[in-house]
Amino acid sequence: MGMLYRSVNAINELKKRHIIIELVALGVDGDGAINLYDLDYYELKRLLAAERLRRG
Repeated sequence: MGMLYRSVNAINELKKRHIIIELVALGVDGDGAINLYDLDYYELKRLLAAERLRRG
């Protein structure tokens, strides 16, 4: 069971890094109050979706 947990965490960490790369490419790098690297996968996913909707 531990191996499955580590695998899921590793996959989510890779997804998180990819989302951060996409956000930075869109010009979103956080601000003084928000550091992209401090957000979890689901918060980053929501931020990316909102930014894509905003840009149309």
